[in-house]
Amino acid sequence: MKNLIFSIILIMFPFISSASPGDNFRPCQTVALSATTTSSSVSLNACGASTLQVDCYNSGSTTVFVTGGVNSATSSVPTGTASNGNYHIAGGADKVFDLGVANTIAAIAASGTDTVYCSSGSGQ
Repeated sequence: MKNLIFSIILIMFPFISSASPGDNFRPCQTVALSATTTSSSVSLNACGASTLQVDCYNSGSTTVFVTGGVNSATSSVPTGTASNGNYHIAGGADKVFDLGVANTIAAIAASGTDTVYCSSGSGQ
């Protein structure tokens, strides 16, 4: 009976779902970053928001590291010491994160070359 009621509710209200993180993200600009063994960066459009959320997808096969900054950013591959602000994104994965007031994103790969697509926008 519970399953029947739940099914009826989902039919009547299709916007109720088990959404995954990132499903509510609303992008306004997408940029491509070439992640090599040297950090590269690109400016992002804040899309009129006071804080910036970014959805980054690593289209390559190796892990990349991304970070944000205000007007400039440099990403680094973590070593045995602490590495501030670098998010790791496995090959073929994406990650949504909040850059706050940052307007630049940087990426680096531990080896090889991968393309990282980052969409700025709002939501999570």
